[in-house]
Amino acid sequence: MPADFRSRMVRLKDRFVSAGHAERFDAVVWANDAARSAWAAAGDMPEGAMLVEELIDRDRRGDRPAGLLVMEKGATLWRFTAVGPAGEVATGARTALCAACHREAARDGAFGR
Repeated sequence: MPADFRSRMVRLKDRFVSAGHAERFDAVVWANDAARSAWAAAGDMPEGAMLVEELIDRDRRGDRPAGLLVMEKGATLWRFTAVGPAGEVATGARTALCAACHREAARDGAFGR
């Protein structure tokens, strides 16, 4: 995930409590061009669509970056990646719960559409 993703992507949602992630974090959702154009449409996201949920840890010391949750659409399935605040990356088996939960989303694996 490039550090300048905010300048390459469009902000889809203003800051909100990330209910699907134990309500521990606030979040901002970003999208690449392919995801942005399909976000409000009725159908599935196209191949190459990418959504990024930027997590913000809120506590008594103030807001701190808590990492990124990334969804990238392949030909038919989403690939999930988690990037920690120090840049550590988790994919595959470590993000299997992401895929399982997002199968429950009403529209093509993306909540909040």
